[in-house]
Amino acid sequence: MKIETNDSHLSIDISYTPNDFLDELLTALLLVTQRVESVAIAYTEPTVFRFKFTRNEETDLISLDIYSDASRLRRPGEVLAVFSTKGNVKSIVTPFWKAMRKLESLTSPEEYRARMRLDFPTEK
Repeated sequence: MKIETNDSHLSIDISYTPNDFLDELLTALLLVTQRVESVAIAYTEPTVFRFKFTRNEETDLISLDIYSDASRLRRPGEVLAVFSTKGNVKSIVTPFWKAMRKLESLTSPEEYRARMRLDFPTEK
């Protein structure tokens, strides 16, 4: 998955286990638009990335902070911030929506199911 904002980007390969990251991500995006803090977890074996979305009530801006943990170079439980950005709903949610649509258009349902062992979360 590749995430791009106006001035930065992050690219990581997501594992299909043990959770459905795309489903979690779509749920987290929906929740943050409703002003509910949310997290989606991406397993990349052995590293885990936590996508944390929060919305500031005063400024109405969404913060996206991505943390990495489970590295052999750090103590257990210690996390490292690897990406951070803030913006309005459109500037945070739209890049994810575009990435999801691109992934869906480039991958047949059968290929996605074979690789991820899940159906693409089209309905979300």
